[in-house]
Amino acid sequence: MAAGARWGGTALAVGLLLAAAGCGGAGLGSSPAHTTTRASSRWMTYDTRTKTAYLTVIAGYNGTRDGFNFDGYADGRLVFRVPVGWDVTIRFVNRGTTPHSVVITRGHGRRPAFPGAAVPETERISGLAPGQSTIFTFRPTRVGSYRLVCLVPGHEDRGMWDRFVVTAGGMPSTSP
Repeated sequence: MAAGARWGGTALAVGLLLAAAGCGGAGLGSSPAHTTTRASSRWMTYDTRTKTAYLTVIAGYNGTRDGFNFDGYADGRLVFRVPVGWDVTIRFVNRGTTPHSVVITRGHGRRPAFPGAAVPETERISGLAPGQSTIFTFRPTRVGSYRLVCLVPGHEDRGMWDRFVVTAGGMPSTSP
């Protein structure tokens, strides 16, 4: 199934994701008690029924590390945790003043750790221009610790990376 179809098929999760990212809406506290979608943090919601985690990753969110950050965190300080086998949909926004990208890698690698775990290939090194955004979906298939990193040359060295951990079970979560 295409990423857009998966994303579009869960309107409640999208609404919660936008509310969690501060983009308006009624807010997380007003969601119905019977919903399967939950908020882990401002940057993640998840749907237990579809086993899908929705992440918002904003490059250049604020002045941390001179704008070389994801969601205001850098140097591995933000950790996203997702159970193995869950789908992960990332909404990536470049709010910075220079091009940025995002890729889930193993160690200091340049290739996605999982098929589809990156912005489009043509933008991995060149980055998305300021103000641009994209959405991509992938499924982590191996438990382990990975990096969420900007591959634009020099950006990782400036601290533009955080952690992405695939767990054996449990629920998706984030922590600084």
